[in-house]
Parts: sequence; structure tokens; C-alpha cells
Amino acid sequence: MAQPIYRRLRASLCALVIIGFGLTAHAASLVIALDVTPTAMDPHYHYVGQNTSPLSHVFEPLIGMDGDRILSPALAVSWRSVDDTTWLFNLRRGVKFHDGTDFTAEDVLFSLKRIALVPNSPSSFALYVSNVAAMRAIDPYTIEIKTKTPEAEFAIGLSQVLIMSHTAAAGPAAEGKTTQQLNAGEGMIGTGPYKFVRFVSGERVELIASPTYWGTSPEWDQVTLKVVNNAASRAAALLSGDVDVAHVTSESLDRLNASPNVAVHTGDSCFFTYLALDQHETSPGISDAGGRNPLLDKRVRTALSLAINRGALAERILGGLASPAAELGAPTLFGANETMAAEPFDPAQARQLLTDAGYPNGFGIKLATPAGLYASDTDIAQAIAAMWTRVGVRTTVDGMVSSVFYARRNKLEFSAYVTFFCDYNGQMSYPLRLLSMTRNLPQAYGQVNLSGFSDLAFDRSLIEALRTLDDDKRRALEQQASRFIVREQHQVLPIVRLRYAYATRRGLIFHPRLDTFLTAMQISRTK
Repeated sequence: MAQPIYRRLRASLCALVIIGFGLTAHAASLVIALDVTPTAMDPHYHYVGQNTSPLSHVFEPLIGMDGDRILSPALAVSWRSVDDTTWLFNLRRGVKFHDGTDFTAEDVLFSLKRIALVPNSPSSFALYVSNVAAMRAIDPYTIEIKTKTPEAEFAIGLSQVLIMSHTAAAGPAAEGKTTQQLNAGEGMIGTGPYKFVRFVSGERVELIASPTYWGTSPEWDQVTLKVVNNAASRAAALLSGDVDVAHVTSESLDRLNASPNVAVHTGDSCFFTYLALDQHETSPGISDAGGRNPLLDKRVRTALSLAINRGALAERILGGLASPAAELGAPTLFGANETMAAEPFDPAQARQLLTDAGYPNGFGIKLATPAGLYASDTDIAQAIAAMWTRVGVRTTVDGMVSSVFYARRNKLEFSAYVTFFCDYNGQMSYPLRLLSMTRNLPQAYGQVNLSGFSDLAFDRSLIEALRTLDDDKRRALEQQASRFIVREQHQVLPIVRLRYAYATRRGLIFHPRLDTFLTAMQISRTK
């Protein structure tokens, strides 16, 4: 929703990358280094890439979305809209769960209903099913879903929802097996190419190939997803052969490029860094402002944006593995303003706007950030703090581990915070819906809008876009909504779009993804 996960730089490439000469023919195990541990093994608990990527080995959606965001049949072989509010899904026959039971419509109904029942979700999948009015199994392999209102992106949303076994995941709790039970391995029965073996939080996820997988036979007999938080340690593990593939950072590139046994590549990713500004009447991290919250004034928010040198952040802090961000997502998103440039760096205009808003001497503010969750996060926050201080907004950085950061963020303890987000489903409506709409959890609007910002006209325009089936009209509505948020209101400040670097041992063929997932399904041996 967003919300969004990864500790270091990620990317996607449009062409597959062939690396080196070839592994030995008997090699059947693969070790992937994860730069951050999954928060849970429950596929409906936390909508975040660090969970969905490993879980996609075990569970599958109705509709697949490949690395270039192209939809394809998965557990549903076809789908269509019967009318503006009715969708029909034809399910794949002959699919077996890992326990040998048949996949049928009951598993889909169970999974879609379960989403809203999972408690304490940090970022819920509910936005993809909140508009469902009714659903039924016409027969064991046909499902009809009716939505309350027309929803143009309904099928796209279901590509993000993984399907569980209604028998294996059953239980006395409202949601069936609880998140804690699933973390312990109970009910971890899917239809995917790999079977779940073990999850040790902070250490590893262990998988084995499923001999009954309905699709292409898994390449690897055993897969270990090994958590290696430290970037230097990941580079060392690649060089020593302890891991086969990993995301790496700019600091390691020279060292890895010098090795004949390792290949490195970089590319764009779906991730961007953004800055959120508290717009409640009072704000906990503001000082020297006469008891007011300056962030309520959009002139102040605009000044803070103009004070940020995004080009310098991309080049100097992120080593060129980023580019200035104009919107809450890549220019290739459906609904993006493709030709919009990033906000210019104009400290003189920033100072003038602060004076116009009644703060000629500035004010004090705390800028919160997770520490070590994603690429140079603390360094980015420190650089922004220095830039703000130079225009008179005296800024101190409050960095903390990600678990503390998100817990405090959700309690509204920050006046400003910088973090990151990924436009997973390729639609501009996704970040706008989660980050900018008025917070309405039953409708899955504004799930990550903790700023207090609310504009009912904006909400209506985005809801209209979500209900518009004509692509051209929907695109124009989303473009207008995006311009309003990032240029007229400066409700959320896009900072930089991240690139990532990855490295792999020789003898591997690697198929990167735009969502930057790192899975065994993307990696094969040369023949």
C-alpha cells in the first residue's frame, strides 16, 4: 500500500542477463541473499515486497504479473468483465496443492475473504477486495465476483493477492491459521513451484522443489533465502561463493567488477524515496513556530520541496544509482505525467516562500527516517536536513530501526519522515490511493496517509478514475490527480527514483523484474 520493504538498491532490466560460463551439471541448490528479513510468512498480513517475493515461491495469484508488469494466466486461465460490475474467472484445472489436495474455487473464495480478517496488518491487501459486493462459485472452476461500483483495475489488483488452501489454512480464528501459526509453518501449503520447509526470522527461508507443480518444473531442488543485512557482507559472500545472487550497493561495485567469477548489472526499479509532512493542527516535532504547525501552509511545504537538491542526492549520496523524482512513481506508470520534470532546486525561492508564510526566521523540525532499511536512508535524511537548515528550517534527524520507525509513524509521532515506496502494480492510482486519499480504512483509502491531509474533491476525482473503464479518460484523471498532489499541494514530496545493482556468480541466467523481486524462478543454469 505502501507500502511498499527493501534495504538496499534494486532495479529491473528488460533483457535477461547471461553471466559467465556454467555451473556444474550436478548443482541443484541455490542460495539467494536477502538484504532484509521477511516480516511474516502470512501471504495476507503485510503488503510489502520483502514478504511477497519469498512467498511467491510457495503461493500463486489468480493472475500473474511478470517482471515487465504484463498480466498473464496463473491459477485463472482466463477472466473477463461481464458488465461494469461483474467479473468472471475461469480457474485452471488439474492444479494440486503441496499436500495433494485439488485447487478449486473454494480456495479462491477463502483467500479473498480472509484478507479483511487478518488482524494488525501494517499494510493491508484490503484495497484490492474492498469494492467486492459478492462472490460465488458457479462450479468448482468458475467464479463470479460482483463489485459495488465499476472498478477498471480490479483484475490488475488480483495479481497481487496470493491464494491459500481453504483446508490447510483453516483454523478456529476468524482468519483461519493465524500469522503466528503460518510463521511456524502451519498451513504453509500453496500451489507454487517450491514447497515451504522452514522460516527463521532474521536468518533464512528454506524451500524445496514441488514435484507436482503444474507449470514449468522448478530449476532447483533446494533453495535457501538467506538474510544478509550488511551490504559488505553480501559482497563478500558472493566473492567467496557462499551465496549465488544478491542485491548489492554502489560501494561494492568496484570490488565485484574486479572479480572474474562475478558479474554485476544495474537498472531502474519501481522504488522511489518520498517525504511525508504532518498536516494536523499540532505537530510533535515542530519548534520555534509560535505554537503553530507551519506544515499546514502549502507555501511552507513548497519551500521545503524547493530547498531539496534532488540531483545532488542522486549523484553524491546514491552514487548515481538514482534519478530525481517528479511524481510518486516512474514516468512509465499508467496515469503518470511522462514529461513532468522533478521540482527544481531553488533555495532563494524557498526562503521567500517561508517569509511570505510568516516564518522569516524559519522554525525547527525533526526529520524521522528508518536506519538501514533501504539505500543510504540515513545519509539521505542527513543531506535533506542540511539543505533545509540552509534555508532557515533548522532540522535534526531522528533515525531508528524500521520496526520502531513504522510503529512510531503509525502513532503519528513524526512531523516529517522520509522513506520509500514501490508502485507495484504499474498504476499511478496505487500510490495516490494509499499515500494521498483521505484516510478511510474500511474503503482501503489513504492507508499510508498519516499526514492528516484531506481534500474531498481530490478523493472524488481519484474514485472517478478508479471507476472509469475508458483507458484514455482514466489516464487523464490520474495525471490530473498526480499533478494536484505533488505540484499544487505538495502533500507528499517525491525525492528520487532508485536504481539497484545486483550481482551473481558465473554460470547463471538471470531474469530481473521491475518490482525487484529476487526469486529462484528468475534464475537458471546455462545449459
